[in-house]
Amino acid sequence: MKPICRKEYLELKPPEVGDTVADKDRIVKALKPKYGNVYISISTLKSYYKLLRNFDWKLTVTIVQNVYCSEIIIIETGNTTDKHFAYAADLGSTTVVMQLVDLNSGNVLCEESILNHQATYGADILSRIFYVKDNEDHLKEIQQATLNNFRELMDKIHSLTGISPSE
Repeated sequence: MKPICRKEYLELKPPEVGDTVADKDRIVKALKPKYGNVYISISTLKSYYKLLRNFDWKLTVTIVQNVYCSEIIIIETGNTTDKHFAYAADLGSTTVVMQLVDLNSGNVLCEESILNHQATYGADILSRIFYVKDNEDHLKEIQQATLNNFRELMDKIHSLTGISPSE
């Protein structure tokens, strides 16, 4: 399995007196040999800025790779590379199936299914298309039903495995 999302553990050298390298640049430099161009948004960095300094510069970054660059989407303290999970979902017209996958091993840890909440708005895809065709509020209802499907399945999987969606 070769996921587009990876975790990397870093132990960075803390800044010293006279060292003016920005925190962002410190992280990017450590990842450049393996990932090339690495992007990290200011909002991602800001939300974790204090953590870097409070945890002795030992951190795990979650990186999403695409054709053009790699982007850091999450920064965690310590080594969390052993906890690398993702959800896979199949949104069928009748049933929604979701799996929790361990991205380190490729193993499916849990699979759950429910009846699709969108069925309230039509038994098949065409009925739902006609339901939303000329009404923005109906489209929002279908979107909310989709989100409710995913939330319900994530909650079920969390209760069965103890692995939270944020992991």
